[in-house]
Amino acid sequence: MYSITAIQAVHIFKFRNFKINNKNDFTNEIANKFKITTKAVRDIWNLRTWKKTTYPFWTDIEKKNKNPFKITRGRPNSKNNNASFNKWFQDTNKFLLEEKRKKIIEEINNLESTFTPFFLNMNNNDYCNLKKSLEVLNKNI
Repeated sequence: MYSITAIQAVHIFKFRNFKINNKNDFTNEIANKFKITTKAVRDIWNLRTWKKTTYPFWTDIEKKNKNPFKITRGRPNSKNNNASFNKWFQDTNKFLLEEKRKKIIEEINNLESTFTPFFLNMNNNDYCNLKKSLEVLNKNI
């Protein structure tokens, strides 16, 4: 198995909202496509891995309920741990909103062409919805 890039992680994350009858087969297809395990795909979908990279694509409820930057193990290093977190959070958002985010969207569009409706076992309506969402995402940049 191979490791994936941030762009591929975002692309995998975008597939989690598809209405698919057999989620296991769909997960297997994505895992095979990116040469990773099905567990890795589910971990991305369930916000266990690649949290910081996929954060801009979370729903508002997920952003409210989960903090991707929270360290859950061990004792905090200092009482003023929040100040360094805020600076890091601002720097990360600037980074994502600038060139890298444009590059991610461009890569998603390139990869989107490799996923045909037949490969995704989608009907034409779902495929059109995917294309529309990618177009809206491009316009928002």
